[in-house]
Amino acid sequence: MGNGEKYPTWNQLRQVSNKYGVPTAFFFMQTAPNFDFLPNLINFRKLDANSYNNKSPELIKEIRKSEKRRENYLDLLFELHEPIPKFETINDSPSKKQFVKYIREKLDVSLDEQKSWIRKNNSTDKNHYNFLNKWKEIITEKMGILVFESEAVVLKEMRGLCIFYDEVSIILLNGKDTTNGRIFSLFHELTHLLLGESAICENNELSDEEIFCNAVAGEFLVQGMI
Repeated sequence: MGNGEKYPTWNQLRQVSNKYGVPTAFFFMQTAPNFDFLPNLINFRKLDANSYNNKSPELIKEIRKSEKRRENYLDLLFELHEPIPKFETINDSPSKKQFVKYIREKLDVSLDEQKSWIRKNNSTDKNHYNFLNKWKEIITEKMGILVFESEAVVLKEMRGLCIFYDEVSIILLNGKDTTNGRIFSLFHELTHLLLGESAICENNELSDEEIFCNAVAGEFLVQGMI
């Protein structure tokens, strides 16, 4: 301290830790750890790793949190001697309607059951929160996908993303989106996963893959409104 150097206080160190989503002990390590925490991250939208240097700390923190929750979930299944669900992709390039039919059969939710969700506790669920929660629960139960929602990521950066694994894939929705927007993103990301892809989806993407995923999500959800 006598040479003019200044060090942060403990409270300042904790604030920096919270800001960047790393343990406070990180700053006391003699060598920096390898942050290769997401082997699938560079596969999102088939972009190279440099494309993610500009992603916000908030988004990176939410991805880390989702990955950690997945690890905890796998550890819990192991401790309970529960089988780890395998994720099955669709490999024969089906049409949009065939894709929708496959999802409907896999989730085992009839149109009549889906329509019944409009009412909850004897009142109409005008904001569709019941739909969102039901779909999240069923997708986890039937397909072994963990579904999370971000807290601090701005909507223009990410509406939804998915991380593909052979066992227990991840879908992350933007909690700042509308309820209907999150429902749509849920099935959009599910389509990516069924194609065997990891993806991060923004508002301005018009690739063939994004158009197809939008079409499948729209077709599936429109069915329940007819």
